[in-house]
Amino acid sequence: MQVKAQHFLLILILAIVWGTSFTAVKVAVDDFTPVQIAFIRVLIGAILVMAVAIFSKINLPKKLVNWSLLLLIALFSNVIPFSLIGWASTRSDSSTVSILMSTSPIFALVVAHFFTSDDRFTPFKLLSVLLGFTGVVVLSLPSGDSLSSGELLPKIATLLAALSYVIAGMLPRKLSENLGVPSITCTVLCLSSIILAPIAIGQNFSTIASYSNESIIAVLYLGAFSTALALLIRYSLILQVGYTFVSYTGFLVPVFAVIFGALLLHEELGNNAYIALLLVLAALAVSRLSTAKLADLIASKRGSKTQ
Repeated sequence: MQVKAQHFLLILILAIVWGTSFTAVKVAVDDFTPVQIAFIRVLIGAILVMAVAIFSKINLPKKLVNWSLLLLIALFSNVIPFSLIGWASTRSDSSTVSILMSTSPIFALVVAHFFTSDDRFTPFKLLSVLLGFTGVVVLSLPSGDSLSSGELLPKIATLLAALSYVIAGMLPRKLSENLGVPSITCTVLCLSSIILAPIAIGQNFSTIASYSNESIIAVLYLGAFSTALALLIRYSLILQVGYTFVSYTGFLVPVFAVIFGALLLHEELGNNAYIALLLVLAALAVSRLSTAKLADLIASKRGSKTQ
């Protein structure tokens, strides 16, 4: 499918919105539990997107297989990653979490190679995976004298969240009914709310009156922008240009997350974090290269020299 300028603009908007979400989660976990944050953001998102879906005529699936797919999308795109990211944010700074989440395009390349017929590995894609993996290894190096489990587990949880997003991203195009982006987004968010509600409500909301204004504003932002708006853009892009292209958002997200983390949370990162960031950005650049295009470029330069 042809990628147009508007798709790159939407990717940029998505990267900015998701980049700020890590800062918002870091603020929200001061008062809310990770599951509560996940529940509130999908509930707010469901309410807002439902209004859009009703206005544009909501279409519910008629086939059981599509309901099953939407349930899996809800689990892997919202329930699992939102909870894991929230938990990781209680033990790591937002910039580190965002850089680890930038591995999602690498996971996407691997998954697409084995589960699609038109998105196989190329030498440049393989190099991209190696660069990205190296970035993860560099970021996972101990900041002190030893690598304690307290440092490693949040990173593992974040990597699992990134993989979860990739699995979810491969599913929407398997839907056999043309439901439309608002209907897909609304249904997924409603299913996510239903799944998370019993756990979140059981974690005592009675003290919410004592929560800080910053935490409350953070979860409202997460629901309206990082969930409702972001998922509408995400599913629209997946259906138009496929998930592999959309997954490249993950390489841009940490750029904005690091900026907002430094500006709003005054976070400081070690040199290994900046090296990791450069490596994952290099992975993005390499993944866009094509052996055929490179051969054409070399041939054209040779041709120009002989003239």
